[in-house]
Amino acid sequence: MKLRTKIEVSFNDGIVSQSSAIVEGLLNSSHQMLRFGFDYNFGFEYIKEDGTRIAQGDFPLTKEEVNGLYEIVKSSIPVDLNYIDATLYLYYLGMRVKMAETFGVSINDIEIIND
Repeated sequence: MKLRTKIEVSFNDGIVSQSSAIVEGLLNSSHQMLRFGFDYNFGFEYIKEDGTRIAQGDFPLTKEEVNGLYEIVKSSIPVDLNYIDATLYLYYLGMRVKMAETFGVSINDIEIIND
């Protein structure tokens, strides 16, 4: 599973230049810190369609942010998925919101690809 912008988005390409491309978003990891308030940390990367990595890192979320994202995306989760697939789909729906914020586009400009 991955995300892909439907339109070219702009991003920093070095210290002083910018580029535009169709960008894919991948989740590499998720970590729940149950003992410390149910916070999450997601490892991600953004790549161009040719496979060139343009960014990678982690985005931490508090339980309040996780619950807020869930309220935004919960109606979009298909009902016919098993627990693991539904959880992964939920994570990508949340990442789609974060990716839209990062690139300044609508969530409708980003699609979920099941590959």
